[in-house]
Amino acid sequence: LRRHVEYNAVQDPENGVPEELCHKAWSKEDMLSWGWQLVEEPLRPGAASGASGASGAGGQCCVASGEPTGEEIEAFLAERYVEVVVLIEGIEPTTSSTLQARHSYLFPADVVWQRDFAECALPAKGGGLVVDLSRF
Repeated sequence: LRRHVEYNAVQDPENGVPEELCHKAWSKEDMLSWGWQLVEEPLRPGAASGASGASGAGGQCCVASGEPTGEEIEAFLAERYVEVVVLIEGIEPTTSSTLQARHSYLFPADVVWQRDFAECALPAKGGGLVVDLSRF
């Protein structure tokens, strides 16, 4: 993501994007203020330094913390309007009719953390699978 932002921070003005909508390169200070842990990694041979995350002296700054925690994701989503629309499409083999199922999930009303969906693809008698859309 940091590389995407760095690249687009240079490209946006060249492509006529208004300044208020341009990507802004992140500094080490920005990343530290967001609570990110940074580590120095040696540059790979042939890798260019000089990006906003580079530390000079033969290394570059990388984010050490991995995936966000469930609590961090929940807090992030709580500040936004989030709707997840799930579509399932298949073809009924006898008539070749296209079948579709659609369901919308709103956050936080329809989201339950630390749970799994019910199995909807079940083994059929004689082999294969049957999709039970009532369990979807």
